[in-house]
Amino acid sequence: MLSLITILIAAFAIGCVLWAVFVIRDVFHPVAILMPMVMYLYVYLPYELISEGLMKQVLFTPEQLSRAQGINLLCIVALGIGCIWGGRGLNPNLERAKKRAGGLIAGKAGTFQSLSALVAKLQARLNADRLYWLAVFLGFVSVSAFVFNISNVGGLFEAYSVEKGGGTAESGYQRDVVFWAVPAIAVLAYCAANDGLRRKYLVSGIVIAMPLLIHGLLGGRRGPTFMILTTMATSWFLSRHRRPNLLLFLSGGCALGVLLLAIATFRDQFRIGSQLMTSTGQAVDSMLEQYEELRASGIERTLGGNEWVYGVNVMLTFEDRNDFFWGTRLLTILFIRPIPRQLWETKYEDVGMERYITNCGLGNADENLMWTSFGAAPGFAGDLFAEFSWGAIVAAWLIGMAYGRAWRAAVAGTGIGLVLYILLAAFSLFLIMQTLEAFVFRMLLTSVPVLIGWKFLASRSAQVPPFAKHGLVARPRAA
Repeated sequence: MLSLITILIAAFAIGCVLWAVFVIRDVFHPVAILMPMVMYLYVYLPYELISEGLMKQVLFTPEQLSRAQGINLLCIVALGIGCIWGGRGLNPNLERAKKRAGGLIAGKAGTFQSLSALVAKLQARLNADRLYWLAVFLGFVSVSAFVFNISNVGGLFEAYSVEKGGGTAESGYQRDVVFWAVPAIAVLAYCAANDGLRRKYLVSGIVIAMPLLIHGLLGGRRGPTFMILTTMATSWFLSRHRRPNLLLFLSGGCALGVLLLAIATFRDQFRIGSQLMTSTGQAVDSMLEQYEELRASGIERTLGGNEWVYGVNVMLTFEDRNDFFWGTRLLTILFIRPIPRQLWETKYEDVGMERYITNCGLGNADENLMWTSFGAAPGFAGDLFAEFSWGAIVAAWLIGMAYGRAWRAAVAGTGIGLVLYILLAAFSLFLIMQTLEAFVFRMLLTSVPVLIGWKFLASRSAQVPPFAKHGLVARPRAA
């Protein structure tokens, strides 16, 4: 039964991607972004355990494993349908509704519509001039925080010459504000979309992206690596009103997946002074030879931290004890976690959420039915099930709806929609592979300053181009 359910997950995920590519013809549709990660977590990981003969070490019965995988299937279907439902209403067969620098004249527009489009175009360019400084501010804060963080450990070499290195700070906000690079680049994408791909946008984007690139690649960290590369790719194509062709999308996605697997398997190589940095060719050959052996031994050694296994563990543990959060942990993430510990040191204890400190309240070691590595992540389905029980299915649908609506707004020409969708794409790895906490907190941290800045700097009249009012949507063109 476990194999059958896993095949159904694979079929649904592949079907969603094919629908986005060949029906909607947009490789940036949310299902095309989310479902490959779903495939890795809920199809490839259990298959890997079976092929390595490690499934027998998972201390659950076949019936329990099938039940948990069935819940995963329902949440995945709800997520996919939510994405599709949230993005409905666009005309996928509209061949030409040209969008350039925020000004569009759709079809047989009259003189009044032409003038309106011209005014909208001028207003959009004015917005780009204003919002550029918002991007510069966010980027400056991000780069400055990165510099201060690595200076606290002695400099760049000291920070990234060790495995999983990086800077540090006493304040969590000082550490995490480096992620403001993502909204900064997203705002630059909006500016370029409405004012042309100017040199100042390109140079600013590269400078702002460098700290996260360094932190991801030299720190051996999958999350920041995925985050910044996805941000750069989506911003590049969305700012030019184009999409990568299918071959580029598939090859780029596979390359990114291989890079993340390499980071997870050979983390000691992703640092200053490693063989990969000094003798790249030899290191790559050695990594290819050792991959299967090291991957197998790593899976067995960290079985309790395997995302799929931990997700099953969380589901069965919370159901066995009937101990669900029922939204209280989400409220803690939204309203308690943002308060600095320096101001409220015992905040989690005072609100009765002491267990949040251990694996976001999901438990480890003897707290669960099966031993779990500290810091493990259960994936979105297991985490939502711990939060809402069977309401996880509805929650997954609502998340999918949010992705679908943001994609629709981005494609329809809404500036803030474009920025928010880039953020959602950048943090999608945290949603699918980690926890609701990892996803929600990063979205709050990065979207709030953008929304505030947008409120004061952007002209409302330039947010929706004239063509969007008539239900016309620009067809993304392949690069």
